[in-house]
Amino acid sequence: MIPVWPFMQYMVMENSLMRHSREPLCLIPGPPGIHSIINEQRSFVISDTRQYPGWALIPGTEHVISWMGVPLIAGGRIIGIYSIDKAEADFFTEEHQKLAEALAGQAAVAIQNARLFTHIQGELAERRTLKAPCANLKNDIVPCSTA
Repeated sequence: MIPVWPFMQYMVMENSLMRHSREPLCLIPGPPGIHSIINEQRSFVISDTRQYPGWALIPGTEHVISWMGVPLIAGGRIIGIYSIDKAEADFFTEEHQKLAEALAGQAAVAIQNARLFTHIQGELAERRTLKAPCANLKNDIVPCSTA
């Protein structure tokens, strides 16, 4: 049986699934269908988890009956997965899936932009740190006379 983590964010790093929480990222098996989402880069819907082979209940997740996992794709790569669940069988329609996928595209762009912003901020901080000693050296340089 595979554990289930509803309402979790998943990150895909080097083709491994990682769950993001307040603790460090950890490699996990994930809900059924996660590896299908990663390999096929498509959403995965389970109409009734009570009837789905391999679905395991974790205390506190008994309400999850319909489940959908959606890949977050940026630059042709999956950068994460988000899941949606409902306490009603056969809840998710093709319209729900299309809407979730549309939102996933926007979320993936926002995540990529945030990562880029964080990277640039780190680069700027490093340059400022390296520039500070150089500024002090500039004040210590005495021009040579050519006479």
